[in-house]
Amino acid sequence: MKLNLIAKISGILTAIFLIDLLISKNSEINNIIASSSIIVGLGIALITLADLWERDKIERFKENLSIFYDDIKKEKRWRRWPFLKRSSFTKLLNGEAIMGELKNPQVQFDIGSHNIDINLPTVVDDFFDLPIFEDYLNMKKYHKSFLTTCSTKYKNKNHFDKICEYECVYDILKSATNYRLSRAFKHFGIFIILTTFSITITMIINATFIA
Repeated sequence: MKLNLIAKISGILTAIFLIDLLISKNSEINNIIASSSIIVGLGIALITLADLWERDKIERFKENLSIFYDDIKKEKRWRRWPFLKRSSFTKLLNGEAIMGELKNPQVQFDIGSHNIDINLPTVVDDFFDLPIFEDYLNMKKYHKSFLTTCSTKYKNKNHFDKICEYECVYDILKSATNYRLSRAFKHFGIFIILTTFSITITMIINATFIA
């Protein structure tokens, strides 16, 4: 959520900067509208690119998740029900309470010196309430360590499946982090447009009264 907040604030500040750069205080209404249209067009272009980026990553995520369960693990897929919250607390009318905590499956990898446990996202909601950036950076950090461990510790065994499992989960997390970034990029474009509209309307009203 912090990422989206940063994107929104950045969009507002970018719009203000561009308006200040392109539109002078004494500009006529036609010039205000023309310059604002350029900024709005930029925002629309950013949203379009972010949407294409987002769609590509969600499709790659779904494909890799299917490969992980169906081809590599060969087991029934665990899937989070999106209507269930990560954690919940409901106080009942009789004074009692219902508490719940949802935990995704974790995948463990031996990197030689220790094991790392990685949370496996299964739906888009997981992208926002699991530590996907932390898990992705951990897998990136220990990538070579894991491959080295496989080539030495398991050299007399078929470790191809272990490598495929690591690479698949790594790519799943990469898609999830890219999805989060594309969503933030989309918020950035949206707030450029909203801020531009708000300021433009105010400037037009002011210019009308001055005229």
